[in-house]
Amino acid sequence: MTSSIPKSTPNQVMDLSYKIVFLIVSTYAFINFILMLFSNEGGFKTGMVPSLFWIWLAWGMYKLNYEGARAAIIVLMFFKVIFILIIPNIISIIQLAAYYVLYDFLNTRYVDESQTKSESVLTATKNKEKKVASNKAGKRLPNGDVYFGKFVAGKPSGKGRYEYKNGNVYTGPFKAGKMTGKGMLEFKNGQIYKGDFIDGKRTGKGVLTWPYGATYKGDFVNGRRTGKGTFIWCDGTVYEGNFINGKKCE
Repeated sequence: MTSSIPKSTPNQVMDLSYKIVFLIVSTYAFINFILMLFSNEGGFKTGMVPSLFWIWLAWGMYKLNYEGARAAIIVLMFFKVIFILIIPNIISIIQLAAYYVLYDFLNTRYVDESQTKSESVLTATKNKEKKVASNKAGKRLPNGDVYFGKFVAGKPSGKGRYEYKNGNVYTGPFKAGKMTGKGMLEFKNGQIYKGDFIDGKRTGKGVLTWPYGATYKGDFVNGRRTGKGTFIWCDGTVYEGNFINGKKCE
């Protein structure tokens, strides 16, 4: 029967009243099962089915699984109603009333796991939205620049957006407050650089474009075109070779 009982809800404990009710239910379930097991009724014992549900009820209460325990008591109430309809008697009616009291007792302690999970997801979503909203708001730095992203040890870290007060904008990863990794730097004059950054400098492979149509693709060192690269003028002229400090080597 244990495999059919849903998992118990965490963070619940047995207080004194719960222990007393559990003791009564488990004792009744055990005695009822023993009596049904050793009864003189031949063949299939019809009383064995409710007896098994009493065991289910006791097990659910032991596991603090209010949902499983409630399901068991509902089935027992159903059986008792059927019995009263067939053989009406005052004792069965009193028993049905006692079942309902037990059901109500468990119902006050029932925690809907799906609701708990939904609330957890909703809380996580709200926290994420707050974080995103905080990032969208940006933080103005003492030097007048504005940073959109997270901070580690008071410095920009991870992926973010940095708006310089001079009009330039960088989008990409940061490490210890410096541009590091593959990012994009948009200059106020219309130039756009996409490529590698090391220690806050354009160093590595990258592409630099001008607003009038020229393009450079190749090596950069400390923000300057240095190394092998290809420069394409707006008229289509192409130079492929070495560069030093932004100038081509003839």
